Formats: sequence, structure tokens, C-alpha cells
Amino acid sequence: MPKVIALTGKSGVGKDTMAKMLYLFYGYRRYAFADQLRRMALDINPLILVNDTTGDQYHLAEIVEALGWNDAKRIFPEIRELLRNLGEAAKTHIGPNVWVNSVINAIRLSEKAVVSDVRFWPEVSALRKVSCQMTLVRLTRSGVEDDQPDPEFSPDITFSLDPYPLGNMRQAADDLVAMVEEHHRRLAAGQPGDVLAYHTNNSNTAA
Repeated sequence: MPKVIALTGKSGVGKDTMAKMLYLFYGYRRYAFADQLRRMALDINPLILVNDTTGDQYHLAEIVEALGWNDAKRIFPEIRELLRNLGEAAKTHIGPNVWVNSVINAIRLSEKAVVSDVRFWPEVSALRKVSCQMTLVRLTRSGVEDDQPDPEFSPDITFSLDPYPLGNMRQAADDLVAMVEEHHRRLAAGQPGDVLAYHTNNSNTAA
């Protein structure tokens, strides 16, 4: 049964960066529910209007290569709308779980997996079914806001990235893995509780 860390949080909070750290230093395979959707959008590769005054247009792939997906969606709302429309069309014509199933089937073959873009309850439910060792982690960072509504589920762990500068995300990954392990140790012992407080107290004692 795979160990799964599912990351949720505001756009730009650091979910992708955390997933990269877990992959590089802990061997977690990286997945995202939006991966297949983004590949589909790049295959279509439509022209995106980038300047209303001059009428300049660039293909989606050029914009994503230059800016990355997060900045591309932030600067050009048309791209976010494109992904939303493609995603909904696939759910309508292929099936409501088309994007979830593609990730779940891959995770079943993994020993450890991190999913970097959990937003909806059906995604959480599917991940819980594939692994009883799934930990839902909400990442937070002061000053990070977006226009997305708060998710309709509660995390197992809320992990603040405020103490970690962007250049020290390796330490953040180390601390998160320790918290996840403590969370499951407590569940196995029938001792659910505030794993964040436990970890903070232990870190202060060690220091």
C-alpha cells in the first residue's frame, strides 16, 4: 500500500516546491490531478492574446515555457479559463472522475507518492480509498491569497511555511515528513491529537 502525501493550499503557497523536495530527498513520486489536463491543453496549443493594443498573440506552449504554468495563469486569465473549460468538457463527455482516475491508477503502482494540487472532496475521497496511509496537508504562508474558495474538507495537518525562507525548503520538507510520521504513529497507537504542537515542542526541546 503506497504512502501518500496530498498537498492542498492557496495558489503560489509552495505546493509544487514542496512536492519537488519530497521527490528529491525522500523518493516520493510526484503527481498532480491537473497534469493530464495541462498536457491536453499543450497538445491543442491555442493562440493566446497577450496585448490588447497591438493584437500580439503567442501559442500557449510558448507562454508556458517562458513563464511556467502558475505565472501564465495569473497573468493571462484566458489560460485559466481554457483549462477550466477543457476540464469540465472532459468530465461531461468522458466521465466525472476522468482526471482523478488517471492519477489514482498511477499511485497504485507507487511505493510513495505526493499529489501537489488537491482541491476537491472527490479527490480526497479517492486518495483515502487507495491508501489508508494518506495524509492530507494544507500548506499556508502569510500574504499568499488567491480568488479560489476555501476547500470543503479539513486537513490532517496544517503546515505553515512562514518559518522557512524559499531557499530553505529542504528543512521544511524534513519537518513535514517528521510530522506525517508522527501523525500515523499516533493514529496506530489510538492517540489522535495535535501533531503540530507535538512536533513544535519536540523541536524546541531538541534545540
